[in-house]
Amino acid sequence: MKHKHFFKNIVFFIGPPASGKDTQAEILAKELNGKLLTTSSLLRDFFSQNKKKFLYFNNKKIDLRREERKMLNGKLVNSNLVLYVLLNSILNLTKKYNLLLFAGSPRTLKEAKQELTFFNTHNINFLTIFLDIDEKEIIKRALKRARIDDKKAIVLKRINFYKRNTLPAIKFLAKHKVLLSINGKGSILQVHKRILRALTNCLHI
Repeated sequence: MKHKHFFKNIVFFIGPPASGKDTQAEILAKELNGKLLTTSSLLRDFFSQNKKKFLYFNNKKIDLRREERKMLNGKLVNSNLVLYVLLNSILNLTKKYNLLLFAGSPRTLKEAKQELTFFNTHNINFLTIFLDIDEKEIIKRALKRARIDDKKAIVLKRINFYKRNTLPAIKFLAKHKVLLSINGKGSILQVHKRILRALTNCLHI
């Protein structure tokens, strides 16, 4: 199936843990010939190209070398730095690609507000796909994957973070009509078809 390209589009995938964000973003990128972005790859490129010691963003001073060490040690990097790298990378990549896809953002209401403002300012079509699954399904999928970080206690902790921080972002995006809610239950192919159908209706692909 061939699809038309769009001018400066970015599609984010958002949802609870184990909702299939990464998988669906990867499939859609191949289907629509888009560029798939990940936090880890963007940060690696940023640190390899930027040798400054500090960065100022959102009125915060960020120690870049300390954040690089955190990334190398598998720890969470400063959220302001992630947002800075993401937004600036997107701005540069829209010069090369018509469609960008990113899984796992925004994670908070603050990120959602800043991303929406940024994309509106730079005339970039911004859409978020919300993969909606219930808590029972989250736990079932996570335990089935049997990853180190998918023990039940850790999964419940991630669910609580999602409810406390990400759900307000989802409600904000829905209010501003930049969110598509997709039923995330079923097979990978079933969910993909729902996403593609919703995007076809929304973006005329």
